[in-house]
Amino acid sequence: MDGRIGGFQLNPQIRDYWSVRDSLVIDDGVILKGNAAVIPKLLRAWYIDKLHDGHQGRVKMELHAKDAVYWPRMRNDIESKVNACQPCQFTRPANDCMELTPDHQHPVPQGPWQDVSTDLFYYNSHNYILVVDHYSSYVFVYKLTGTTSRDVIEILMQLFAEHGSPTTLYSDNGLQFDSREFANFAARFEFRHTTSSPLHPQSNGIAERQVRIVKDLLKRSNGNDAFYRGLRSLRSTPLDAHLPSPAEMLLGRKVDTLPRRACGGQPNHREQLEWRREQQRLNFNARFQRHTPVRAFDVGDPVLVRNARANEWQPATVVDKHHTPASYIVQPKPAREVNPPETSDGETATEDRMHTPPAWRREAMPLRRTAQMIRPDPVRTRSGRISRPPERLQY
Repeated sequence: MDGRIGGFQLNPQIRDYWSVRDSLVIDDGVILKGNAAVIPKLLRAWYIDKLHDGHQGRVKMELHAKDAVYWPRMRNDIESKVNACQPCQFTRPANDCMELTPDHQHPVPQGPWQDVSTDLFYYNSHNYILVVDHYSSYVFVYKLTGTTSRDVIEILMQLFAEHGSPTTLYSDNGLQFDSREFANFAARFEFRHTTSSPLHPQSNGIAERQVRIVKDLLKRSNGNDAFYRGLRSLRSTPLDAHLPSPAEMLLGRKVDTLPRRACGGQPNHREQLEWRREQQRLNFNARFQRHTPVRAFDVGDPVLVRNARANEWQPATVVDKHHTPASYIVQPKPAREVNPPETSDGETATEDRMHTPPAWRREAMPLRRTAQMIRPDPVRTRSGRISRPPERLQY
């Protein structure tokens, strides 16, 4: 091709885009092909590395890039990246010659988080538990501190508290799952537990397949950062050309970081959330103004102050005002005035055994000016009689 179209000489910079010119638009200064951002040459290598997070193959990388990024001959660049990746070449699986029949497959559930499978696996001196949703193929991976039933239940309880209990949980016949403790857990969280055939864990094939994928990801990753970025990429890559990503099928949203054009495909509740937050603010202020009026204190007023160290309210007296709003300098009451402690022989402790903390700055809380709250607890004599002060000393 000499660069001529219909007798016109094309600029070399736009020659590669001539065949898709009718699909190109400009939105907020960004050139788009449909919903995909057109990536300039200087950024293509960075996006190729981004698409290859998790060391996914050519087909998965193309599905991940679909409707997100575009540039001419992108498929060739993706294929070159995969062929040049040594971790991908070293960990390629062997050919599986076993015929797959419908009996080996679980039926497709009616919706997400109805049927899930779980399995334990060991890699690099660590035990892991994997949980996968049959409908969306969304994978959860957790590192275990032990392999007992209690260790497995702790992880599953946290997961089911976040996403709800599934209808059916499939697992192998490991000792962790074949126990009374796990059966009681299934009854409490109201799900049906189904185990695979003895000595034939392949019947839990969905979890076995995901274990292989996650193990390959661990082998190809250099550290936790690369592994979790790869796991995010695995969750955000479409299952095929006609199905969305596992995250969209389970969570209803994308979880990747590729540039995407904002669209109205998903319901946006922002206006309703803003209205709800405004109503909460108004209701709180109304209750505050009705029940907690702003209170000013004078020097000598008794108040309660919060002792953060002891995590309790303690009586004190206002000794001065502070320059900051609604703040005062208070003097805590000595411990002997609040509740005189007793020694081992039952006598009241002497003053030299008390500790009176210095004055400190606290926000004061109103205290009802009653004799019962201002005076210390009633003092009893040795015979048990309550010593009462004269009425003229009461407020």
